[in-house]
Amino acid sequence: MIRAAGILFYTVLLSLAFSGTGHAAGLYIEAEELPFHGEWQRFGRGGAFGSGYLMSPPEVGLYPAVGCMTVDTAGSFRLWVRSKDFPEDRPGIRRLAVEINGTRDEVEFGAHGKTGSRGDGWHWEQGGIYALPAGESIVAFIGLTGWARIDALALLPDGDTPPGGTAAAASIKTITRLPREE
Repeated sequence: MIRAAGILFYTVLLSLAFSGTGHAAGLYIEAEELPFHGEWQRFGRGGAFGSGYLMSPPEVGLYPAVGCMTVDTAGSFRLWVRSKDFPEDRPGIRRLAVEINGTRDEVEFGAHGKTGSRGDGWHWEQGGIYALPAGESIVAFIGLTGWARIDALALLPDGDTPPGGTAAAASIKTITRLPREE
C-alpha cells in the first residue's frame, strides 16, 4: 500500500514520439530521468547513453524507481531494457525487474552475460509485450539483487529494435528529455 502511494505520488508525465502515420513509433526513457529514484542511486555516464544510469541498493525490497508516461494512442509495445552485466566478474548476479502499470515483466534483466557493443557490459534485453491504453501508464524499476544497473528503457512496436551504435546516444537523448519544473 505504501509502495503504491509512493508510485502515484512521484509520477511525472513523459512524452511519446509518434510517426506521421499515427502509429506509435516508440518511447525511450533514460532511467536517471525518472522523477522518483526510490532507493536507487544515480551515477554518471559510465558507458550509459544519456547523462547517467541508476543502480539498485545492496538491500533488496526497498522503494523502486518510478515514473509516469502519457500514451497518446493506445497500442501494443515490446519492452526493451538496457542493463549492465559483468561477464568477467560474477555474471548474472545483478538483476532487476520492470513493472508497467503494476504488471511485472517475466524477464529478470541484468543477467545477460554479454560484454555489449562497446565492450562495457551494457546490452539491450528484450522483455514482453504490453497493451498500453491511451492516457497515463506507470513504470517502475525494482532491484531483485543488489547493484543492478539500468541505463534506459524502450517501448517499441513489436518487431522494432532499440537503436545501437554511436548514433544511439543522440537519438535517445533527443527523445527522452523530461519537462523540468521551473
